[in-house]
Amino acid sequence: MKKQENNALRVIKPNKDVLINMMVIGHEEKLLDIINYFTSEELVEITDDKLGANIFLHAAMRGFIKLAQELISRFPEAKDEFLSSVDQEHFGDSGEEYAFMLAARNGQLEMTKWLLNQKPSYINSLHKKINPLVAAAGSGNLKLVKWLFKKIPNDFESKNLSIPYVFLEAAYHGKLEIMKWLMEKRPDIINSFPSKPTYDEEQAFLFAAERGYLDVMEWLLSRNQEVINAVDCYKANAFLMAAKGGHLEIMKWLFEKKPKFIEFVSKWRNESVFTIAIESGYLEIAQWLYQIKQGFIEPEDVFLTASTVSLEIVKWLYGLKPELIKSVNEYGYNGFTLACSHQKLEIMEWLLEQNPMFINSVNSNGYNTFLLPFCGIHNDTAFLETRKFLLKMNPDFINSTHDGEDAWTRGHGITFSLAQLYLAYGIKRPFPQFILAECLNILQIKNNEEFKIVCDEINNFGRSLVVIEINKYLRFKHLPGELQLYITELAFNSLIKKSTYPHICATFLKNEEILELLKQRCARELIREYGYEQKYSPEIDYIEELISIVTKDKLWFILNHMATTAIKAYKEDTKPQQSLMEEIICWLQYIIEKMHSCISYILGEAYETHEDREAKIKAFKITHLISPILEEKLAQFDWNIFPELRIELTKTMYKALLHDTMDTIIEGISKVITTIPESYVKMYDGRQHVRCPDLGEIITK
Repeated sequence: MKKQENNALRVIKPNKDVLINMMVIGHEEKLLDIINYFTSEELVEITDDKLGANIFLHAAMRGFIKLAQELISRFPEAKDEFLSSVDQEHFGDSGEEYAFMLAARNGQLEMTKWLLNQKPSYINSLHKKINPLVAAAGSGNLKLVKWLFKKIPNDFESKNLSIPYVFLEAAYHGKLEIMKWLMEKRPDIINSFPSKPTYDEEQAFLFAAERGYLDVMEWLLSRNQEVINAVDCYKANAFLMAAKGGHLEIMKWLFEKKPKFIEFVSKWRNESVFTIAIESGYLEIAQWLYQIKQGFIEPEDVFLTASTVSLEIVKWLYGLKPELIKSVNEYGYNGFTLACSHQKLEIMEWLLEQNPMFINSVNSNGYNTFLLPFCGIHNDTAFLETRKFLLKMNPDFINSTHDGEDAWTRGHGITFSLAQLYLAYGIKRPFPQFILAECLNILQIKNNEEFKIVCDEINNFGRSLVVIEINKYLRFKHLPGELQLYITELAFNSLIKKSTYPHICATFLKNEEILELLKQRCARELIREYGYEQKYSPEIDYIEELISIVTKDKLWFILNHMATTAIKAYKEDTKPQQSLMEEIICWLQYIIEKMHSCISYILGEAYETHEDREAKIKAFKITHLISPILEEKLAQFDWNIFPELRIELTKTMYKALLHDTMDTIIEGISKVITTIPESYVKMYDGRQHVRCPDLGEIITK
C-alpha cells in the first residue's frame, strides 16, 4: 500500500518539448521550476523551432531578469556560454553576442542594463550594420534609447551607423516620440537623407508611407516640405509605397497634397500605381484608383498580374472588361497559365469555369500547363493541390513531356505524396538522373527497373480494387454494411500480401483520396478495353460507368438468349409440311452444310449456316429493340430478371414473331414490366429476403 502511494506522488521529469513549449509561451515562473530538471549543456543547446533561441535568449528577449540571474547563479560554469548565445537566425554574422541586441530590440531596459553589467563588451554588439541603439529605436522605448545614447560612442560614421540610422529605424516602426527626441538632439537630421538615394540608402518618409504611419508622415512634412518628393532608387515615391503597403487613407492624403502622384510609374518593371496595388492584392485601392482614372485597366498585363495574386481582383476586372480574360503576355502566358505557375488554385478553377479550353494552353516555348516552370514562393501543399487539379482536368498530362521536361522534373523536389499521386494516375516516365537517388529513397526501391515493376504492380492493384468494387455491387450489395466492409478488407489484405512491394500498396489503402483516383483511372482504362470510347470528363464516376456497362452486358446476354429461344420455338411451331422430295432436298442441304462445318473446323475457321445467321440477326434486332426499355424499367428491381419474368418476356417475343408485328413488341414488353405481380417482386427483392451468412461461413469460404 505504501509503495502505491509513493508511485502516485512521483513527479514526472519534463522533457525537451515541455521546455520548448514554456519558452515559446513565455512563462517565467514555470521556466524557473523546469530548469531544475536539465543540465547546463542541455539548457544551452535546446532551442525553439522558430527563432532557434535557447532559454537564456528567451529570457533576454522577454525581460525575465530573475530567470537570467537564476541560470547564471545555478550554472556558473555555463555563464560565458549563456552570455555568448546566438540564435540560429543570426549565427555567423559579424556580431556573435546577441542577447544584448535581443533585449534592446524588444525594449527591455532593465534587462539591457543587467546584461551590460555582466558583460561590458556587449555595448559594441553589431548585427547587419545595426547596433543596440538602432535596435532600441524600433522598440519605441524612449528611456532605453536615451540610456543607450549616453552609453554608446557617438562616432558611428566609420561604421556607417550615424544617428540617421536610429531615426530611420524609429520611422520604420512608427515611433514618432523617438523621432522627435532625435530631432531635438540633431535638428539637421531631417535634411540628412538624399532626395535621390542610391541602392542601399533609405528615406524615412517612404518608410512611413509603406508601413502606414500617417502621423509620422504629417510630422515629417511639417518639418520639411520637400520630403513629399522623396523617391527610392527605383523612383518609387510615397504614393507608390503606400499602394504597395495597402494604405488607402495615406494615398488619399498624398493625392490631395499632390494629384500628379496618380501618373507616376516605378522605374523597376515600369509599373503604374494601379498595377502595384493589384500586384499587392489590394482590391479597395484598385477600385479607388479606377474611379479616378478608368484607363488603368487598359493594359493586358493588369489582368495577368491579378491572375497571380487574387481571385477577388480577377473577378472585378473581368466584370469591368470581360475581354481581359483573353490577355496573353509576350511569353505566351495567359491568366490561367500564370495562375498555374504561381500555384493559385482557386484562380485556376474560376478561369477554367469561364473558358474550359484554358486547360489546353501552351506557352510560347511549347510547355503545357502541367510542364510550366513555377514562380513565386514554393509551397509543397499548394504544389500538390495544383498537380491534383490539373491531372483531374486532363489525366493525359501525367506522361506529357517537352524539351526534356516531364512530371518528375517540374517542381522543387519530389515528396512521397507527389510520387503516390503520379503512380495513381499511371505515370510511366522513369526517374530523371539528377533526382534519381532522392526518388528511389522515397519509394524505398533500388533502381528505375524496380520502378517499372512498381508501376505495373500499382496498375494491377488498382484493377483488382475495381473488380472488388464491381463484385460489391453485383454480389454483396444486399449484405449488411459491416459484412461488406469485412469482405472487402479481407480482399484488400489478400492483395497486399501477394504484392512484391506491400509497403507501397498499403499506403494507397491509407489515403482514401489517392485510392479513389487510382480506382477511377483503372476503371476508365477497363471501360476503354471493353470497347466503350468516350470523351473524358472529371464529373463522371468511372466505377459506376463500368458497373453499368457490366450490368447492361449481362442484361443483353440474357435478352439475346431469350430472343434466340423465342425464335427457335417460333420456327418449330410454324414449320410447314414438306413433300418427300422437299425433305430429301433439306437433308442434302443439311449434309452439305455439315461438310462445310467440318472443313471450317479443320481450317480453324468459324462456320454458320444461313439459318443460324438469320436467327442471330433477328435475335440481335429484338434485343436491340427491347434492351433500352428493360434498362429503364428494371432498375427498380436491381436488374433482377427472375424466372417468372423471363417466361413472360419470352412469350411476348414469341407472340410478336408469330403475328409478325415487331412494332408491338415495345408495348408488350412495357406491359409485362408494369404488370409484374407484387408477390414476384417481394419474392425476389434481395434487399428484404437475402440471408446473411455468419462470419464463420465467410472465413471458411
